[in-house]
Amino acid sequence: MVWRKGLLLKLKSFSINGRMFNWITDFNTDRTFQVRVGDTLSSIHKLENGTNQGSMISPELFLCMIDDLPNCLQNVQTSLFADDSSLYKAGRNINLLQTAVQRDLSALQDWCDKWGFRISTEKTVAVLFTKSINKPELPDVKLEINGRQIKVAKSTKFLGVIFNQQLTWSEHIDYISSKCGKRLNLMRAVPGARWGATHKSLV
Repeated sequence: MVWRKGLLLKLKSFSINGRMFNWITDFNTDRTFQVRVGDTLSSIHKLENGTNQGSMISPELFLCMIDDLPNCLQNVQTSLFADDSSLYKAGRNINLLQTAVQRDLSALQDWCDKWGFRISTEKTVAVLFTKSINKPELPDVKLEINGRQIKVAKSTKFLGVIFNQQLTWSEHIDYISSKCGKRLNLMRAVPGARWGATHKSLV
């Protein structure tokens, strides 16, 4: 979803000029793609938006595009990892926290509208991390993006780690145990006393 003209403006702001700028411009111009299913190729389509999938430079260009995103957020802290991003705010007053986060969610939406990004509200989750006994009910926590309410959950997965509401790591440990169990069961299935994978292969 990278807006190409906006990307070129960002590159100019980084003082990228001359041959490098012209090369990046040419690299992202008049690109085409096809989809292969088995031995069949689709018709050729022009890539109207975004950078080239699988290209070494595309992740770097995406990072250039989102480089100034934290600057528009004044009330929260951010954790950015390509398109997996989180906003977070610590405090004791839930109403003040909710107001601060909502204010910056609106600022984030404005930034996205300006630079041609779209937030997936289906994939966006809010979690209230607390060990307080008197924590508010989750339905009472209301945050929205572009008029659509964000799902409030008791846990979420971020960069491969599951964070639950009490930060006990129990859900993440169960998740890892389940993954390891499946792999161990597979390894038990492929060797036999007189057949199958060798000990060296399994290691």
